[in-house]
Amino acid sequence: MDDIQRTKLIESHIEECKHRISVINGFMEISSDADEDSCCENILRLKNTISALEELQQYRQIGTPEQCREAVEKQQALRPIKEKESRIRYTDGYICPKCGGGFAGTGIADYCYHCGQAIDWSDTE
Repeated sequence: MDDIQRTKLIESHIEECKHRISVINGFMEISSDADEDSCCENILRLKNTISALEELQQYRQIGTPEQCREAVEKQQALRPIKEKESRIRYTDGYICPKCGGGFAGTGIADYCYHCGQAIDWSDTE
């Protein structure tokens, strides 16, 4: 199931809960036999379900747990790998430890240009 299908499913459940609330409210208005406590309890459960589903939608907009985990890992700075022989004259060449992308110059960037991995320049020559 892809993200679009999940979003539609969540929206569908929210609409179903809202419909059930309106049915219960209508039942309480027209029926003298309605158990008001039970009806109110069911409405509260449905409202809590709507709230939880809306919160889930907000989290899904931020990203999947895997995407969030990957973003956090990229923020943990890693030391670049110094090339034995630089491809560029007069400066050192480095390789990103995450993606293998190359760049030149010590301390020139806080993040890899290729993948966004944070770079730790401490202890580099």
